[in-house]
Amino acid sequence: MINENMVLYKAKSLFGLDNAALASLNCVCHLFCLELFSRLKDKKAANDERIIYLAAVNCLYYSILENTDSGCSVESVKAGDVTVKEDASMPLKKAAELKGEAEKLASPLLIDDGFVFTGV
Repeated sequence: MINENMVLYKAKSLFGLDNAALASLNCVCHLFCLELFSRLKDKKAANDERIIYLAAVNCLYYSILENTDSGCSVESVKAGDVTVKEDASMPLKKAAELKGEAEKLASPLLIDDGFVFTGV
């Protein structure tokens, strides 16, 4: 089984998630770890750093997704000639990029369950 404490510690140390965020992620982290464990080619790789990192990135992604405003926030403010714009979706986009990179790093350890269409 993947060590969930290692995953949460990695999420805290790499991404600065606070204790409240980590506490809210316990159940989700457990589910991510179960899903990843089921996809491992060799169960001995459960505590490989790439798997721990992938689970931590999934926790980060979920945390950002959970805390993302549903479009109700102000994204730009104009005062005279000065306009300040903020892309509220940027953290989610960056987390999605990290998630893709982490998946690539861990791919040698995971069963390829993707769909491939080779022809008619």
